[in-house]
Amino acid sequence: MTKILAISLLAGTLLLAGCGSDSSKGVTAKDVQQKTAEAVETTKTYTLQQKEEYQKQAQTKIDDLSKQIDELKAKASQATDQSKQGITEQIAALEKEKQTTQNKLGELTSASAEAWGALKSGMDAAMGSLEKSYKEAVSKFDK
Repeated sequence: MTKILAISLLAGTLLLAGCGSDSSKGVTAKDVQQKTAEAVETTKTYTLQQKEEYQKQAQTKIDDLSKQIDELKAKASQATDQSKQGITEQIAALEKEKQTTQNKLGELTSASAEAWGALKSGMDAAMGSLEKSYKEAVSKFDK
């Protein structure tokens, strides 16, 4: 009799456990909102990291070009009067273009993470133009 009672209790327990509520619910709207918020935050963080890395690289390029322009100035000071005039004008134009590029980097630095992508293309163009102008100045000076 105790065996039958034990088996009945065990069967009843198993039956009740099997009929319990299903703990694996489907995806709720709240779950979707939470995951979306996490994805947005991750995207913002990634974008900010990309922006900061780009700014560092751009500033490094500007600093390098600034040193190269200073070296070009030193060479120009040793040049003959005739060649000195032309290179001095080009160096002045380079300095102005470098300042414009530095200003664009300042705009980029103060831009929001969402807006920096649009400003980046302008910065790329300014940097490319500055590098090209420097190479042209060097090639004319070396002639």
